Amino acid sequence: MDYIHILRKQLPIEVQKNLEYYENKGEYDAPEYQDLLFKSLYRKHLCRLDPWPSDVQHGFALMNNQVYNTMQGPNEFVITGNFKDWNRWEDLAHIHTPCLVIGARYDTMNPNDLIEMARRMPNAQSHICENGSHLAM
Repeated sequence: MDYIHILRKQLPIEVQKNLEYYENKGEYDAPEYQDLLFKSLYRKHLCRLDPWPSDVQHGFALMNNQVYNTMQGPNEFVITGNFKDWNRWEDLAHIHTPCLVIGARYDTMNPNDLIEMARRMPNAQSHICENGSHLAM
């Protein structure tokens, strides 16, 4: 949550104000709000390709929003779901399976946190894709 707020503060002040306007009204599905998210967050931090690959578009079109909202909340900026207070940092030391933690410089997750995740697991490595975003794969 801390990192996504850092990304939010990097947006132009007018975009921040417009996002807050819809969030204060709880109008997360408003087309104007969705357009702001897509242009200011998703294009830079979810998938940096333009246009998005058809598989990404297809995946978002078929996404189960009920599950996403239960776990995350309305979007990456408004975290109200189960993940809000979820913290598993101390459990990472118990994961002994070899792991590769992949993230990206423009991810919605803090790249430093991704590196730290791998550091805390006994058999893990991390890789940060320098030009990638959340969907670096």
